[in-house]
Amino acid sequence: MDNHNQQLNNRPPKRKDNTLKIILITVGSIFLFFIVLTIIMVIAVESDISQPTTESTEKPGEREPFTPPEKPQESFWTVRYFVDEFREPTEEKYITNRSRLKGTFSNSAVTDRDLGVDFIIAKSTVNPPVSIAIQLYEYGRNHPVRGSTSREYTILVQCKDGERHTLKGRHSTDRMLISNPEQLHEILMRGGRIGFRITEEYGATYLFFIENADGYKEAVAEL
Repeated sequence: MDNHNQQLNNRPPKRKDNTLKIILITVGSIFLFFIVLTIIMVIAVESDISQPTTESTEKPGEREPFTPPEKPQESFWTVRYFVDEFREPTEEKYITNRSRLKGTFSNSAVTDRDLGVDFIIAKSTVNPPVSIAIQLYEYGRNHPVRGSTSREYTILVQCKDGERHTLKGRHSTDRMLISNPEQLHEILMRGGRIGFRITEEYGATYLFFIENADGYKEAVAEL
């Protein structure tokens, strides 16, 4: 009998006890997982709240006014085409100022009256490389001063560095032709501010400035 009881006590524990342990461990693991997940979510929410907002707090009336970018400054010079008897454009180009230049003129009767000026610079087939003519519009009229070739002019030119040169000119119908264009051509190639004081012998004096002659070199390249 004792041997029979000893054999009963030595039997392995029932399977029901092992199953219960596994269930308890599984439930505990799931519970621990949800606790950790909850902590992570709380930390994430608090982190989002602490971030500064990127939305604008400006009121519509307090916004800075929009300033458009500055447009590049247009050159003083432009290239155009001569026209024929029917006012049709030819293939021959010339350089002129983009808009009529303003200055003043004086003579024995008036002082510092309105003056308009146009340059006509064309490619030359001989040396110098260009021919240069100037049209003068007294009183700002639309018709340039006309004259004969006997009318001579002395042209004082002041460069951007203050250096001065004396040139000569002679009238031809409605324009004054520069007698030594190569010298004025070199001055224009330097760009910058250039002053002109044109004096007719026993006649009028014309004064005007090109505020910025930059771009002349590029215009010459288009001829």
